[in-house]
Amino acid sequence: MNRLKTSRRILETTTGRRQLRRMVSEVRRGILGTHSSDGMCFAVCVPLQGYLHCLGYEAELVEADFGKRNHVWLELSDGTIIDPTADQFSTPLARLPRVYIGPLPTMYEQWMGQRA
Repeated sequence: MNRLKTSRRILETTTGRRQLRRMVSEVRRGILGTHSSDGMCFAVCVPLQGYLHCLGYEAELVEADFGKRNHVWLELSDGTIIDPTADQFSTPLARLPRVYIGPLPTMYEQWMGQRA
């Protein structure tokens, strides 16, 4: 079985998703340390993309316009996004985790739709 198929199967398991979240969190921590993630999405995503590629995950770098600023995250071939700096967009009404892995958040879709 090739690495990409193996990676997809691993991601489909609860344990695999936890391992991916832990790995992404470690990369984020290694780059940011105790500093804020504000404005650091590109600086975290690019090396993370290379690291994931070495592990067999194919992830595309995605950039979107959120109005006053742009944002960058990674998207897997199945549509799952990996946003290692999601917390920079938390609001009092919508808290985002430091590392978000899942479908595109509704708030991202709304922000992108407002800019179209």
